[in-house]
Amino acid sequence: MKNVIVIFGGGMIFKLMVIASPKGRIQSKEGIESLVATHHLFVRKGKANSFKYEEKDFIVNVASDVNIAGEKVFGVECSGDAVEESSFRGVFLSVFERQFQSVYIVWDEVSQRLSADCYPKINRVENLLRHFISRLMILKIGSEWWQINVTDNISNKIASRDGRTPYATLALQDIFNVDFKDLLDFIYSNFSGFKTKNEIQRELAGCESLEDFQNLQSRTLSNWELYFSDLLGVDFRDKWNDLAECRNAIAHNKIIDDVIFNQIQTLSNDLRVAIESAMGKMDGYVISKQEAEAINLRLSDQKNVLVSAAVKRLAEIDIKVDDIVGEIDKMRKAGSQSFNSIDLIRLFNSGEYFVNQPINWAFGRVLSGYASEFGIERQDGLVLTADDGGAATSCRAWTIL
Repeated sequence: MKNVIVIFGGGMIFKLMVIASPKGRIQSKEGIESLVATHHLFVRKGKANSFKYEEKDFIVNVASDVNIAGEKVFGVECSGDAVEESSFRGVFLSVFERQFQSVYIVWDEVSQRLSADCYPKINRVENLLRHFISRLMILKIGSEWWQINVTDNISNKIASRDGRTPYATLALQDIFNVDFKDLLDFIYSNFSGFKTKNEIQRELAGCESLEDFQNLQSRTLSNWELYFSDLLGVDFRDKWNDLAECRNAIAHNKIIDDVIFNQIQTLSNDLRVAIESAMGKMDGYVISKQEAEAINLRLSDQKNVLVSAAVKRLAEIDIKVDDIVGEIDKMRKAGSQSFNSIDLIRLFNSGEYFVNQPINWAFGRVLSGYASEFGIERQDGLVLTADDGGAATSCRAWTIL
């Protein structure tokens, strides 16, 4: 164990733990007080433990103990207006830099206050981007935007969180389960369409698997090129990543100083202005008939390929589209009016269902792609349930026509 110094000030507390060196010159409470007095920025007042810093007062109270290893441990409390000065913690720590075996910060309410002041700004800009992405993609792509854009990695994260999401069966809110940094995937890493049908028609025809299709996607236009580049600045991604690093410091209760605080203020403001400006441009943007047709053509191509990939995936485990038709017909003849995708998966998977399995994605895509052929219609909302291992998940419900 190591020596400890604790500092309290202005109603806030800053705590350090410090272990004295066995042969160090400071081994007493009076030695700590004298050490503080040696710093040229600290002016000792009438009492031994009373000081001034930047014309503001603070008091140092010292307690000592010996731990189980026989090490000398000091506790130091600093209270007073000076503690709230942004530079105080660094100056005070420098007093102990070379005099002790080890120095620990164990409590820092100044940092906590800075974090509390910063987080609302981060929270606002994070949810502003969610709002912007959702609105733009719904208007540009339509109801399929999520299924087309979400990656397996993000989908798996969301599946594990569904059970803790309020109103999960009442509204589609998956984007609120997407992590701060993962939001950039919807802008920069994902692909909702292609350049032109003619440019990729031959390559599409040659796709033999989902992997082939994903490789093709990587060589086509991204959402950034298709939708976002005219709305957001070129430095948006760099600033978002910088803010993500600062956000991690807040989320994991790390020590925050005025440098990080000011960086968060600047980045949050810059990003907020950029998103609000983009939303303003979007409100006044009218999609031409030609552009709408081109987007629909690209999406149609992509959805067809995704459905084909799903059919191939099911065929690999000996499930054919005709088999699915047969099971739905059986439910129809039995008088069933609806079913959910999990019910169907269990019929073909020995009664088992576990989240994040490839069969789940394949069934969902095939049901969407062949809905008219199956004589089914997708219901609004989602069904919240659990898999055989108790993991929460949501699934789509279908009406049998």
